[in-house]
Amino acid sequence: MLDPLQARPNGVLGPLLQFGTRTDGTCRWRPLDSTHHLVLAGPIEGGAILGMLAPAVQSRPDLRVGVLDLTAGRLDVHLLDVPGRLPAQDSRNVSDVLSAIGRLPDQAQPVLVVLAADDTDAADAALLACLRVALYRPVSVLLVVPARAAIPAWFRARCPVVEVRRRVAQWQAPEGRWDWAQPTVLRLPWHDPQLSWSHLPRADAPAGDAPARTGGLLGGPARSPRCARVR
Repeated sequence: MLDPLQARPNGVLGPLLQFGTRTDGTCRWRPLDSTHHLVLAGPIEGGAILGMLAPAVQSRPDLRVGVLDLTAGRLDVHLLDVPGRLPAQDSRNVSDVLSAIGRLPDQAQPVLVVLAADDTDAADAALLACLRVALYRPVSVLLVVPARAAIPAWFRARCPVVEVRRRVAQWQAPEGRWDWAQPTVLRLPWHDPQLSWSHLPRADAPAGDAPARTGGLLGGPARSPRCARVR
């Protein structure tokens, strides 16, 4: 079981992406590192992606978020004020975003690249470039596409997918010899794009300065989440 409130044996807890809650109340978490990536397929709203990012940027002020929006700029608008966003000049330029990662002084600093694309060709080239960087930097990729068909075939067979159909999200992960597991229905997290992030620690604040977690994720009642197994 993966519980973000419990320290790992070495005492260091890596960034975790909360991408949904099952019908039994358990949470789904995905580690953010160079070997764990995730695909969101379907009509994914910006508020849902912000909700997924909120626990990570709250618990890890050192996390940097790169936005590579190859669509009409819909996602880029929603993620403008995310704490820790990399200062890339052009969010449509792959080289510009990856150069911002390369300029980070700490090579061990965790990075999440949110890559949005409308078709397979655009996703394929940008995805390959990001995964090359992940060979020597702790870079995790969150690929956002309008439909499963837009996922590059080589990536689709090897990466978990959260697919939204008729406002219902389902999670599938490859198991064994890449046979697909039965879909798990999820309730997506949410953060209103109009709300301020001022309650979260600044991106440039040391990790030790993060305020104690006294309430729920976005100010709701505190509770100890039960987290489902991460595949």
